[in-house]
Amino acid sequence: MTSKTRCALTGKLALLMIWALPVLGTESSDLPVPGQLEGTVANGSNAVGDLPQSYRQALAKLASNDFHGALTTLIDLESRVAASPSSAGLIELRELETKVIDELLPAGTRLLLPVIVLHQEAYRQLRERGLDASASHSRSMALMLSDLYAEQAYEGAAKRVSGDLFASLGGLFRETSSGPMSLRLYRRSLEFDHTNEAALLGTAVAYEQRGKYSTALPFLFRCVGNHPENTEAQLRLAINLDRSGQHTEAIRALEGLLLRRAPDWQLSLAYQELARMFLARGDLVAAGATVHRGLKRFPRSSTLLITLAHVNNLRGSDKEGPEMVQALRQSVVAGDNSPRYLYGQDPRQPLKKVDLRLRLSAARHLSTLGQALSSGRLSGIK
Repeated sequence: MTSKTRCALTGKLALLMIWALPVLGTESSDLPVPGQLEGTVANGSNAVGDLPQSYRQALAKLASNDFHGALTTLIDLESRVAASPSSAGLIELRELETKVIDELLPAGTRLLLPVIVLHQEAYRQLRERGLDASASHSRSMALMLSDLYAEQAYEGAAKRVSGDLFASLGGLFRETSSGPMSLRLYRRSLEFDHTNEAALLGTAVAYEQRGKYSTALPFLFRCVGNHPENTEAQLRLAINLDRSGQHTEAIRALEGLLLRRAPDWQLSLAYQELARMFLARGDLVAAGATVHRGLKRFPRSSTLLITLAHVNNLRGSDKEGPEMVQALRQSVVAGDNSPRYLYGQDPRQPLKKVDLRLRLSAARHLSTLGQALSSGRLSGIK
């Protein structure tokens, strides 16, 4: 590890502290005083004792494969610091945590992986509890440490891990509607792994939701080409092709999807979209046939039933009227489980696969973390 690499963490900390000020609610007129905490959170009931030691304890539990214990210790530490009266609390905690990490770095940047995964999970749980300041702190730590890991990612496996790290972080930022930051992280992921499924689909969806359908298409083509099993990517490709004016290609893509095994919501939406495309062409026969095919598979779909009624009305036919009324009475209005609602959500499955790969990679480097902690350089960790 070169001195240049070891200095990188300090530089990134300074940049990140500037970026984090608005996140933590610190006004420019009330900037924290450096050294204010001096390793403790003051004022009685909020005291957490020695902050570096508490962080080391969390890392020691992590290294001994006690992930739950490490997570509990870290969440307790960060949430109590956030609750302290000091406006400098989390910013100084970040500096102290960084010093601990800096002491570990001679053992190699691979040991950062379990620490990053720990901070990511702390972010998720803190956010679920509504502790936004603490959650933002843990997420920013994960981002900073991922940057540091990526600087040493020279080989194929390490580069793929870096791709997963930034894709996972992109997903975390999307959860808080931070679109621009999420898009930058997905792009960063693709710099390390141009086939990363979560980053490709996440980037495409980000552009699609902005109405930039043509911009989304290259990422969807790459996702389908590298991950042909991803049927959601094929569905989104077809819909974005149609929205970009490539109607014939869109119909072909949907017909291909309907020949495959896919989740019901995707197939139901594919029938709906295909019928809509035929209607836009004025092909009432093809639209009607498509809806009938869909109803054979999803007989209680209210959307398909209403589409069939519309097609029959355009054709001047009411022979299915009585049956249609009865079917609509028995149909299911899916609400939050409707195909169109699910399509409007960010894809989660590729991110789940990314997080699983990161956990497996992190587990392989727990021993490295443990050896660094027990090297004698960090007092109190045996």
